[in-house]
Amino acid sequence: MNFKLRILCFFLILSIVEFSFASSKYLDLDWKGYMSSYDLVWNRLPEKLWQAPFMGNGMLGTYIVYEKDNNSMCFEVCRSDVQDHRVVPETGDGNILFNRSRLMIGHFLMKPCGRILGCDMRTDIYNAETHGKIITDRGTIQFEVFVHSVDMGIVVKTHTTSGERDFVWQWVSGSPNSPRYDKFKASGNTSKLVREYKENPPAVVDEKEKTALFTYLNGGQTAVRWNISGKNSSQNLYITCAHSYPEHNALSLSEKYLDRIMCQSYSKLQKTHRKWWNQFYQKSFVSLPDKRIENFYWIQIYKLGSATRADRGIIDNTGPWMALTQWPAAWWNLNVQLSYWTTYPSNHLELSRSLSNTIFEGANNLILNVPKKYQYNSAALARGTARDLVGWVREAGASKDGPEIGLLTWACHNIWLEYRYSMNKEILKKLFPILKRSVNYYLHFLKEEDDKRFHLPSTYSPEYGSAADCNFDLSLLKWGCKTLLEADSILGTNDDLRFRWKDVYARLTDFPADPDNGWMIGRNCPYDMSHRHYSHLLMAYPLYIVNRDQSGGKDMIIKSVNHWQSIKGALEGYSRTGAASLYASVGDGNRALSYLEEFMEKSMQPNTCYHEGGNPVIETPLSGARALLDMALQSWGGKIRIFPAIPQEWEDFAFDNLLAEGAFEVSALRKGGKTVWMRVRSLAGEPCLVECDFSGELYQKGKRKFKLLRISETLFSIDLKAGEEVVLYSDPLFENSNIVPVSGDGNRRSFGFCR
Repeated sequence: MNFKLRILCFFLILSIVEFSFASSKYLDLDWKGYMSSYDLVWNRLPEKLWQAPFMGNGMLGTYIVYEKDNNSMCFEVCRSDVQDHRVVPETGDGNILFNRSRLMIGHFLMKPCGRILGCDMRTDIYNAETHGKIITDRGTIQFEVFVHSVDMGIVVKTHTTSGERDFVWQWVSGSPNSPRYDKFKASGNTSKLVREYKENPPAVVDEKEKTALFTYLNGGQTAVRWNISGKNSSQNLYITCAHSYPEHNALSLSEKYLDRIMCQSYSKLQKTHRKWWNQFYQKSFVSLPDKRIENFYWIQIYKLGSATRADRGIIDNTGPWMALTQWPAAWWNLNVQLSYWTTYPSNHLELSRSLSNTIFEGANNLILNVPKKYQYNSAALARGTARDLVGWVREAGASKDGPEIGLLTWACHNIWLEYRYSMNKEILKKLFPILKRSVNYYLHFLKEEDDKRFHLPSTYSPEYGSAADCNFDLSLLKWGCKTLLEADSILGTNDDLRFRWKDVYARLTDFPADPDNGWMIGRNCPYDMSHRHYSHLLMAYPLYIVNRDQSGGKDMIIKSVNHWQSIKGALEGYSRTGAASLYASVGDGNRALSYLEEFMEKSMQPNTCYHEGGNPVIETPLSGARALLDMALQSWGGKIRIFPAIPQEWEDFAFDNLLAEGAFEVSALRKGGKTVWMRVRSLAGEPCLVECDFSGELYQKGKRKFKLLRISETLFSIDLKAGEEVVLYSDPLFENSNIVPVSGDGNRRSFGFCR
């Protein structure tokens, strides 16, 4: 190895990011053995993304599918930040999906000597690797593949029997054009957007240098670079990919990436890769009697760790795994928000930061998204954007069909959750001016009517239609004003608009409702056609403006959700996971479970991925994992709720190191339908209010005698300071506070693609 590469390797080792946490002392677990039960397995050849093995490192991704026409296995190369950078005219969302869309890159074909007959593959989620063999009529090709957890490299190691010794790898460049354009063009669509679209030039492939370079019409480049080492029956394929904009230096970046991985041995690469993943899982633990749902949950955690990191790609509609789709962007009217909800209670805030960082870094474009006359104090977010957040948002009241103006406010709610689960004021300081601008955009259109209440003109309820006093926007505006007042108090900013926020919060019109069917879409607009979104129900979940602790709140939520679900036809996967979380919010674990099971039965694909109309989308299974966590732990409204919505059939349940709002790590064990013990650790010293089914006298273990104030039979406060923890139990003979996996039924290995 030359001196340059030695120095590069030295700095590589110094730069490897490691987690700074210790495993919980309450969890007694052989992580490797436990997680091996939840691997995905294949004995059928996958042909679609939602059937395939998938791997990623938060930016770079790959998945493996069978190309029957080519008699090959396809290893797709994907990268989250590869997009077009054309100017977006002020004419609507459609232009974004043509001019600033995510772009395909290409793939490597594993071309065997014989005819492919079948496969035997397994994704080891603990190590984030796929191992397997491709079976042909000439022999077998054994392989293992991973996307390195730290470096931008895909590594494939192969070993063949004699009949397949001469198999080859072939690079195939993907289309350089918007997938939406390609899909529309293939279907015969002759719209103006299709006719006027100028195609990017194809990739320039240099087989000698082993590179493929895309240079796009409006600037930016994507480069793929690879190396094949080894001989005879054993080979290693190393793949890197780089994207640059506005610079045209993708080739040099890809060379740097390849040097970083090639300067290490295969075993060293694998060791550093595995170290990240093995530590990643140990942030928290969940176990329940239904092992199929438990299996599903752990695959979603694997999927999240593959899909994003704090300094890497935002989770858009497909994450790092691109396929031909008419939705090649981040969707902000539900999809992005849902994708991140599991990161908060699962104690993976390091993943949630890719969303907040994207919003913070794109703040200037958020301002430019609104009409010029409002840019002095407002900002907004379009329905679909690339990671740069560029996209026009119309003003309300200018036409009969109102715009979606609340999408930035909804994204701000996610960042608020990141703050609430961490209590990190630095996040709040960055959030405050953006949330203020998003609420200001609403305030431009708010009018006081004869009833002395504030009302909104026609705005759009995703994806139902337009209505005045749209519940989607009323919910977000009310939440926004309330949160700005709270943030202003916490930060001590004493903002000039605080009296305006207080007045709007107090006098904003009531949520339009039907006495028989619950909340409507808006004023004079009943919910009377099937609707996959629950945008008109945000006040209940996830905002909890209306909740079960309020008089009449539970009944109103149940009535509204029942009516929403009663009109079939357009309900989709996230309609079911949303219903699960909504029922969990009112403590109905039985119905929450029924909707989660319905999603898994009717909507989920073999590898736990999801699609609608042949377009892959990532958010729904991830929100299904959040629905499960909503059954186990809730912490809205300043109260930690232990096992708030456990279905009757789950008499046992265990979790460790889940995170609650107020920055509390929580562990709990339930047996025979009752909570045996719970542990709360305060990370920030916030007031600690806990609701649990303990009855009678409470006992405690801790480094000091904590003051427990019983407010009701199930509600009590604990005077925890930052860094302190306490274990609570109601049986004076209790001794063992260990957590182990809950026993139960169900096929653990039920995911992958099997006969």
